[in-house]
Amino acid sequence: MYQLEPDRYYPGLSMAGIGRFLQFEVLGASPKVRACVWISDTLAADGRNLLPPMAVVGMERSPYPIGPRGSARWCSGPIHPRRVSGRDFIALDFGRPGRLFKTRRHGLMQLFGKDIIIDSRRLTAFARDISLVDEDEYRRFKAPTSISKFEDLRNYDLEYAGIYEDLWFSDSAFVVLKSRKTDKVFNFAGVVPNIGNPNFSTRLTISIGKTKRTFPLKVGEFLVTVPVRSGETTQRVSFSFDSYQHLPFGDDRPVTLKLHYLGFSENPGESVQ
Repeated sequence: MYQLEPDRYYPGLSMAGIGRFLQFEVLGASPKVRACVWISDTLAADGRNLLPPMAVVGMERSPYPIGPRGSARWCSGPIHPRRVSGRDFIALDFGRPGRLFKTRRHGLMQLFGKDIIIDSRRLTAFARDISLVDEDEYRRFKAPTSISKFEDLRNYDLEYAGIYEDLWFSDSAFVVLKSRKTDKVFNFAGVVPNIGNPNFSTRLTISIGKTKRTFPLKVGEFLVTVPVRSGETTQRVSFSFDSYQHLPFGDDRPVTLKLHYLGFSENPGESVQ
């Protein structure tokens, strides 16, 4: 893990570049724990922004079923810390070697010294938070019912993946939300941008439990609704798309749409601004 640096998306927070392996000694560990990580590959500047295929390792290996791009916060399945010489340890394997951070060169930097490495760190991603929680603490997580602004991703009780910090969606994503007893639908609203191809289209598939719905999306604003069973429960909502675009002006992130609102509600379109 490299030194802390200011978070570019969340003023007041810090982040740190990480390599492939991290090992932690666990003090006063419960018999079973979960490793919760908040990581991002949004700043990779490589046109892919792929999250690492990571796993936590104790007495067993528990992979993280996270989405392919952008940022994610997810807790592992329960694991037993590995005991070595009377001390407890866990490790994180980020599943790929670290790579040089791509640096864009401007002005005279494009004429001279292009073979000089500006940032010598070999990174797999950036980490904002790595925490260990026991089962009681994990059960006390209060998942939100909706997401509508980028600050919502700062909620430490929210588990998600495949969404960039500024609410652009990648081609695969999920969120874990809590529905209320009176909720009957899931609303999803946003905009598919015109960034060079006015004829762009994609097929969106939303999965909630055993319910699956597919919607064709074209350039412009949209609102889609999926019926859900009423009941107060925590549910994983998954999104997949069959095509994506790259953001212009040197950003180059693969995106499908910009989120305006997603969440459970009593009526179609309700709470969507």
